[in-house]
Amino acid sequence: MSCCSGATSEALEFSSLLAVLAGFASTDAGSQAVRAIEPATDRGEVERRRVRYAEIAHDVEQNGVLVPSLDGLLDLRDHLDGDGRGLGGPELLDLAAAIEVSEEVLERLENFEATPRCAAEVETLRLMEAGAEEAAAPGQQGGGCAGLASRLRRMLDRRGEVRDDATPRLRTLVRDARRTQASVEASLQVYVREHANALADDSTPMRGGRLSVLLPSGSRGRLAGLVRGRSASGRSFYFEPSEVVEGNDELERIASDRDIERTRILAELVAQVQVLVPAIVARLDFLAAVDATQAAARFAGDVDAVLATVALDDPAGRAPVLELRGARHPLLDPRLADRRESALGAAGNRGVVVPLDLKLDDHRTLVLTGPNAGGKTVALKTVGLLCLMNQAGLPVPAARESRLPILDHVVAVVGDEQSVLDEQSTFSARLLRLREVWRRAGPSTLVLLDEVGAGTNPEEGAALGIALLEGLVERGSLGILTTHLTQLAAAALESQAASCAAMGFDPENGLPTYRLVVGPPGGSQALALARRLGLPPAWLERAEHFLGSEHQKLRRVLERNERLRERLLEREAELARLSAETEAARARYETGQESLRAARRRLEQALGREVDALRRANRRRLDEALAELSSTPRGPGKRAFARAASSLHGELDRDLSAAADRASLAAGDVDAPPHREPEEPPRPDEQRPLTLGARVRHGSLGWLGELVELRGDQATVLVRGKRVRTPSADLAAVAGGERPAPGRVRVQRSQADPVEAELLLIGQQVEPALESLDAYLDRALAAGRERVRVVHGHGSGRLRRAVREHLRSHPGVAGFDPAPPSAGGDGATEVVLR
Repeated sequence: MSCCSGATSEALEFSSLLAVLAGFASTDAGSQAVRAIEPATDRGEVERRRVRYAEIAHDVEQNGVLVPSLDGLLDLRDHLDGDGRGLGGPELLDLAAAIEVSEEVLERLENFEATPRCAAEVETLRLMEAGAEEAAAPGQQGGGCAGLASRLRRMLDRRGEVRDDATPRLRTLVRDARRTQASVEASLQVYVREHANALADDSTPMRGGRLSVLLPSGSRGRLAGLVRGRSASGRSFYFEPSEVVEGNDELERIASDRDIERTRILAELVAQVQVLVPAIVARLDFLAAVDATQAAARFAGDVDAVLATVALDDPAGRAPVLELRGARHPLLDPRLADRRESALGAAGNRGVVVPLDLKLDDHRTLVLTGPNAGGKTVALKTVGLLCLMNQAGLPVPAARESRLPILDHVVAVVGDEQSVLDEQSTFSARLLRLREVWRRAGPSTLVLLDEVGAGTNPEEGAALGIALLEGLVERGSLGILTTHLTQLAAAALESQAASCAAMGFDPENGLPTYRLVVGPPGGSQALALARRLGLPPAWLERAEHFLGSEHQKLRRVLERNERLRERLLEREAELARLSAETEAARARYETGQESLRAARRRLEQALGREVDALRRANRRRLDEALAELSSTPRGPGKRAFARAASSLHGELDRDLSAAADRASLAAGDVDAPPHREPEEPPRPDEQRPLTLGARVRHGSLGWLGELVELRGDQATVLVRGKRVRTPSADLAAVAGGERPAPGRVRVQRSQADPVEAELLLIGQQVEPALESLDAYLDRALAAGRERVRVVHGHGSGRLRRAVREHLRSHPGVAGFDPAPPSAGGDGATEVVLR
């Protein structure tokens, strides 16, 4: 059942839209299916249409055209409705083409994973064919529709004629006919040579299936034979000599048998079609429906249309909202101008279309005011037409954020509905339509009324309009009412469930902006429109005089409102632009961060592979050296070899230390700025001795660490928490880097140096941060603090995990927890000290 009457459909130009949409179809049946589309009211039916559209549109987008151009489906459908009795050879050939196309379509849509809804329909068609095959006589079975198409191709030539080799008997008859005709022609050639003087020419035409010669009209009766007719000019006769009468009889008999066999074959093919008529009709109907849906997908591609989100009832029981974002009327879209000209005879608008943004939620009825020719009626029609498209399962030319409800009724009263034959005036016809509005009003009804209160005196028109507005509000109807009546706009402003809006107008240049703005009502600007249309200035000046001062004041107020509206819209546009730029920048930042993280992971993996390779290579060298050493007898040579092995061990330590240092740097936090430890300027003139606890630098690799062990010419250095062995000759002490030698530690609380309650570690790498944390905890414990907070930030989480793992094993920490949300949440840790 349709959700709207014929009058509403006509007022919203739904049939005109379908005519344009039909131009996207590939077949005549698909075009007819588009024109027959009606908006549904059943939610299940609407959902089925939407799912079919989504599946077919996705398939077309991924794999290209689904239904190719194909003519003659409607004629085939008519023949099949008559049980196929009128099918001839050409029609059978067209049927074969239609079945082949439908088979390709079925094969593409029978994938239950990609197109489940369509696949279920395909399965139904296959079952129907199988049932028809089982019910058919044994001689009429053969592979369903696809098998039938194959037989038709095999039996018929390109013209739809039965092929000469369609059956063995027909092949034999055709061969015998050719041989007999050749024999008769040979006899006639001899006859022509012998009687050349008596004949009109030397041709041997076929007349009524019999070969003959042409005899001049004056020579009739001179030769033995039969006259078979007069030529078109009347100057000669078709003459069959007695010498070829017997041969022509044989040729005529064979030709008759051949034609009978061809007729029998054609009848047999038609009989096979009749067995499958229900299945074939179902195929053609499915093909037309798919083509209609493909047409909708092509339309969507041309005008950027999408399936609107279906607005559902609110859990609190409120009726669903109606929201359009970036909506355009398809019959105004310049991209469809050529198709409108082809379908409707007029191209219409070729200029830019201003998109419509509108929302009906708690304020379910909108009173729309504004200038004449300012876009009120177009806005109203756009909302109504897109709602009908949505209920028809069609994509709508609007943004994806648009939400449209499933409506039980759409009632639109637009334009002059005067009927001379029904003796109805413009106003009486409108009142009858308003009676329909009153009867249909409800939470699932959309009411669209153009120029409410027009056609009678303003006071009575306003009273009728306000009463209707209150009735719509009481019943919870969705509605848009356009008007020039100030009283009706004021009533909407005072209502809790209605709102007022105006179509924009630029008072600077006297032109409408075609933008809908919710707020105070707008002026009609009738005189501005009259000037724009070139009406006589003297007439308009006199009209201005009759308006009076009060109207002039009102017009100035409305103009100020319009200017404010325009400035607000400009600011909104600027804010939207800035928001979009910010979002784009954020997306670029996140992409960059992800790229850095991916690069870090790749570098860590590469360095890990390098360390493993170094370890294997040096281990192999060590094993070889030790094996050689073990086979060497005691003496000076063995001691030298031992020194070489020790040197090789030092090289292993240096290589592994360098690789580990690079891996440690690569594993830093991407979100934090790189941390560089303070460096002491080198002093080439001063060579400091190496002492335990001293700060040292590796001469070739450049890393810094703390010397923790000296054993002969080998040193052990603590580098970022890792113990690295290296020859002591490669190390140099850094000035100011000594640490006190281990001994008894005396802790004394300082009264002059208070410890802050919070330690900030954001931006540091793990090892330096942990060193800072240890020093801070020592100071806090010495100062007698019971609770402190460590701020490490969110970042990648590596620093947070390291801090908490360190706190877990620290002897001075009694416990810790993430900070509350108001104090930084998981980006900080609150620590309880012992």
